Amino acid sequence: MRDQTIEQSHRVFRAGTSEHVLTIKHDDGLYRHLHCAKPGTGIYSFDIVTWPGHLSIGGDLQGYVFARQPDMFDFFATHTHTFAINPGYWSEKVVSGSEQHPERDFCPDVFKATVVEEFMSQRDRFWPDSADLFRRIRQDVIEAGGEYAETAHEALRTFEFHSQGRTFYFSDWWELNTTDWSPHFLRACHAIAWGITEYRKAKANPEAVTVNA
Repeated sequence: MRDQTIEQSHRVFRAGTSEHVLTIKHDDGLYRHLHCAKPGTGIYSFDIVTWPGHLSIGGDLQGYVFARQPDMFDFFATHTHTFAINPGYWSEKVVSGSEQHPERDFCPDVFKATVVEEFMSQRDRFWPDSADLFRRIRQDVIEAGGEYAETAHEALRTFEFHSQGRTFYFSDWWELNTTDWSPHFLRACHAIAWGITEYRKAKANPEAVTVNA
């Protein structure tokens, strides 16, 4: 599911940035400023700024600051044609972001898959009542949990099913995975990969890019 999420986010990113061009605002060793935008509009535009040990991305998207190694362009190594990203590893290097748009968000599909997985791992213990158990889980957890983290977590916390002296409940429910990568964070990752790839192509062909001293 996560690979599908990344692939879908890449398609959305490319659709919104298909006419973007790179402008190198500043390029002095580890100090860089790249502006990426469709000419004549600021919609979906973004800026990438680096200084020793850090990379910042912002603009018409959620901003993040990453810190890892002296040249962060080397850290965000990407495949030129696939724009591969590594949100799991990259997220570990975020030193500044937004509480409103963290790297991960509640995902209803992940929540449902996790609930079903928990049921499947215990269903044999509740035979012959496992079908009744799943109906209760579907009604009281999956459907009641809805689209929001608060209601989903409350449904997990309060659910119980009793059968023949046994009780099914979601132990350690707070540790269950109910999140996936935030669309905002994935967009920032794709933007970084795109910007660095275009920068490297520009360095190989300086006449193909706009440069502002």
